[in-house]
Amino acid sequence: MLFSLSRVGAQSGEGAGSQATSTWQAKLAVIRGPGVDLPGALLIRLRQCAISTIFVRPRRVRLEDALVMTLMLYCMVLIALLIERLRPAQHQPAHAAGFNLRYTFAFTVVQAIIFPAVSIAASYAANAAGGGWIVLPTTGWSILPAFFAYALTVDFLEYAFHRAQHRVPVLWAMHSFHHSDQTLNESTVNRHYWAEPAIKTLSIFLMAGIIFKPGFPVLLLYNVVSFYNIFSHMNLRIGFGRWSWVVNSPQYHRIHHSARPEHYDCNFAALFPIFDVLFGSYYKPFLNEFPPTGIEGDDRPANLIEAFAWPVRKLMRRPVSNQKPAVGNADGTTRESTVTKT
Repeated sequence: MLFSLSRVGAQSGEGAGSQATSTWQAKLAVIRGPGVDLPGALLIRLRQCAISTIFVRPRRVRLEDALVMTLMLYCMVLIALLIERLRPAQHQPAHAAGFNLRYTFAFTVVQAIIFPAVSIAASYAANAAGGGWIVLPTTGWSILPAFFAYALTVDFLEYAFHRAQHRVPVLWAMHSFHHSDQTLNESTVNRHYWAEPAIKTLSIFLMAGIIFKPGFPVLLLYNVVSFYNIFSHMNLRIGFGRWSWVVNSPQYHRIHHSARPEHYDCNFAALFPIFDVLFGSYYKPFLNEFPPTGIEGDDRPANLIEAFAWPVRKLMRRPVSNQKPAVGNADGTTRESTVTKT
């Protein structure tokens, strides 16, 4: 998700092919410099993978790039899981993230295969629409207000798309896979149905590429801030109380993932909950309100095959006995009670 904006914005208004590649690589070379620290090197390497996938080899998949990105995602997940142990909102077994980690690898490989064509299509569409109506500054202190304008606009587009995912049946059939995680933690960040990134690239990210022509500094800042999404998904007993409307938090987003009906269809914002306030979907969490997560009916994938076929999973399953939907406990277990037909 972090790279779709960069791909559309980078090619829109600057031409395609080798010219865009050389421009970005030159800027990366300036940032890299001598003696760059490890976090900076990882970020640069991550961006290099994305750029090489779309611009340098659009018809050839590099498994190396997928492996490097997966490795870095794993490192972030493991660090976050250790932090979650300090003050967890839900006591989870050690293997709680196992399925998500396996899915993350498969998901990254699939994205490496399909994203070059999707990104090129979005770039051509942005150019055809005269992409980059608003040219954002690339130097000086004016970068900061440009970044905030860009971030607010994209976050609004994310908010609108997220609400559509919960309202439009076809989109919910895919997005419900993300919500099916009963042990919400950092690894849930990458638990998205494999077709969703392409849909977002050809809709909201394409729109962002048409509206703005952001420079490299603005894109870099936004990509860095996008990692905040990791924090908001973490299994941490952290909320911002009266300031919950200012910026997302683990408690605020846990309410969105809640399995309880009173929490349905609220707190959609990715970064700025002010959009929830403005459009009537804001729910202010109570003190120590950290509900169980999951979707109605205790539905979740049994294996990776079901995960990749999530919208049609029920066609693959054998009929089961009529049972009352299970509700998750705070310790990660579930409680069920059977009901008798009358």
